[in-house]
Amino acid sequence: MITWGLPFVNGKSMDLVGIASTIVNVSSPACPVDHPVEANVSGTIGTGSKWANSPVTATICGNATDFVLKPGTFFVIGKGAKDMNIEDVTDEP
Repeated sequence: MITWGLPFVNGKSMDLVGIASTIVNVSSPACPVDHPVEANVSGTIGTGSKWANSPVTATICGNATDFVLKPGTFFVIGKGAKDMNIEDVTDEP
């Protein structure tokens, strides 16, 4: 499950399936000291919204209990521009 920060799709939650991760560095200088492990993650948004089947990727920094987005990076939704309109960022999923 992924929950979006407001205002993107009004902060709704969506299923995230096919989650995969690859550790990049167990002690990354690019990560906060309390979240030292850098990893590339990916998945696909599950059914039930117009975002269904869209691939997602991010680089995160984690520890044994949680993670944050790597500073200076973005969470990417691979929805093609032809499939998106300006209302997609604020409307209901």
